[in-house]
Amino acid sequence: MIVGAAAAAPRTPRVVTAAGYPAGTWTSALESLPAYEPTELLELGSGDRLVVAVPHPDDETLALAGVLQRLHNSSVHLVLVLATAGEAAYSGPAEPSAELGRIRIREFEAAISVLGLASAEVHRLDLPDGRLAEHEATLVDALSDAIGSATGPGRQRVAVLAPWTKDPHPDHQAVGRAAGIAARRAGSIRWFYPVWMRHGLSPDHPAIPWPDLRRVALRPEEREVKRVAIQLYASQLDGPSAEVGPVLPPYVVEHFTDGHELLIRPAPGDDEVGLHFDELYEGNADPWEVGTSWYERRKRSLLLASLPRERYACVWEPACSLGHLSAELAARCDRLVASDISPRAIAAARAAVTAEHVSFAVAQTPAQPPDLEPGSCDLVVCSEFLYYLPEATRAATIELAVELLRPGGELVVAHWRGHPDDAHCSGEQANAEAVAALESSLVHHVDENFVLDVVTKSGQAP
Repeated sequence: MIVGAAAAAPRTPRVVTAAGYPAGTWTSALESLPAYEPTELLELGSGDRLVVAVPHPDDETLALAGVLQRLHNSSVHLVLVLATAGEAAYSGPAEPSAELGRIRIREFEAAISVLGLASAEVHRLDLPDGRLAEHEATLVDALSDAIGSATGPGRQRVAVLAPWTKDPHPDHQAVGRAAGIAARRAGSIRWFYPVWMRHGLSPDHPAIPWPDLRRVALRPEEREVKRVAIQLYASQLDGPSAEVGPVLPPYVVEHFTDGHELLIRPAPGDDEVGLHFDELYEGNADPWEVGTSWYERRKRSLLLASLPRERYACVWEPACSLGHLSAELAARCDRLVASDISPRAIAAARAAVTAEHVSFAVAQTPAQPPDLEPGSCDLVVCSEFLYYLPEATRAATIELAVELLRPGGELVVAHWRGHPDDAHCSGEQANAEAVAALESSLVHHVDENFVLDVVTKSGQAP
């Protein structure tokens, strides 16, 4: 025994989920909304079917336990598509825990049983937790299959319910986007649900879709069953060790136990553009012959030759398609952030360009801007893209490009000179609008096929 030795101070567990916004603030805000019946919102009745896209075990219970109980009790057949086992909840996607995944699947099975949903049809995809954005094409196909299995001779209406595409979790966003495309492809009713919205965003945040929020008020017995089901997710309510806190501390659980559940009506046409372009890749891996046509290869060569600098620090390339131009840009920059609205295109681009300094994302520009700070890019490339956007969206995209450019940075725009049947303007008009937004023109090339411009943002070059 060492006389006078001080007792070691207990360690404070590492916080996994920060406090976020107070549940009481949200509860008060939601009480002013009218209450709806989920069967009325989803237009479902006895014998109809609901496909529910679930990113992780517990999302279905936290966000929808009351809604699912009520639909099941109305004889709606439930099809739950579980994307992951939630194996990276504590370790992150780089070091997933297979054992945690097995535990969470058992918790999921116990929770849906307590909710009275043991007869629900469950499709497990076992995709990697924390990395669903890399597997959106697979998600679209799997959800399409699930919707297809819910239809057929003698079957009635089919609706799709998926995470809100702006929910503050990248896996939730990916599942929501994929489900939107699959639902539109099948002609199914589609709605969304938030999971982390109330915790991560304040009620007055501009992203909250108040006009489209629909509140379902849980009955006392539904609230009690939901409370019991949540308690079955012990792996999330208790941290894995004394040094690590839980994913679902009490201040988070409070958001899900106040008797309010929310559904979000999709904005009209919110994913129609994505559906259109994704369908172009279905059955045709390269619908524009980007990799093989002389027009595309010549345009890429001229675009790259027109860049005044040999190397760039940060490049943004929206509408990157299959990644042919991305591969060339990657060789001339330190960081490339590329996106496309089509999950199929992004899956192909990721397979083609694997450099660590290149990131690809499924995104609808400009509604889903890249994770880049204003003034952080020294090159933005818009090739065969702007003329597919409506006038207001086109203007907002050009404004975003200018905002992301640092002083002296360059915007490159290239379009076919014609007017595609599914475009909103000609290529020459799209280029002219982009050129007008910046002060200095470096290159203006026009030939019988395409128009190419390189324009510079005013200020000292980096």
